[in-house]
Amino acid sequence: LSRVATALKQLEADRPHGMLKVDGGDTFQGSGPGAWTEGEVMVGPLNALHLDLAIPGNWSVVYGAKQFVKLSKQVNYPIVAANIFDEASGKRTFDAYIVKEINGIKIGLLGFTDPDVPTRQPPFMSEGLTFRATEVLQPQIDKLRNEENVDVVVLVSHIGLHKAVPLTGKLRGVDIHLSADTHERTYEPIEVGDSWVVE
Repeated sequence: LSRVATALKQLEADRPHGMLKVDGGDTFQGSGPGAWTEGEVMVGPLNALHLDLAIPGNWSVVYGAKQFVKLSKQVNYPIVAANIFDEASGKRTFDAYIVKEINGIKIGLLGFTDPDVPTRQPPFMSEGLTFRATEVLQPQIDKLRNEENVDVVVLVSHIGLHKAVPLTGKLRGVDIHLSADTHERTYEPIEVGDSWVVE
């Protein structure tokens, strides 16, 4: 993460007009210390990155749903996901999106996590949460366009590039789709109609 912080500082220096820092998920796990502390050790370093937002990944529930929600309240940036709901109350666990303004441009950032989490991971990990499919997205995109009056809609997903590209073609009003999960690198944006897809 110190190397990531250095890279972000260099990028910010080259972009005085502003830059958004987005985490595509699966950040609380992946190391021995992460596992030993159920993700707690990651909170300080992640907060030091001064991220603008994050979305949950499929491994975000590795320590259980309650621990993931607890960690999400300890970080100093919002976690957004349009399709994760509390099973008991039926309410959305996180805000579906946030709106940021940079250099006079209103940007709506909408989060979406793999709806297959309860079957991709052992089911006990996500117990207490429900994951809805892509039908939740278009109403939120329309809300960003028509009610929030954003200039740019950015969909941030954790479903993998092989799913992100066809999904983009089914949605109206997405300008940029930031894909995560499959650890692929797109050195040029993939054009889907008027949208760019990047992982």
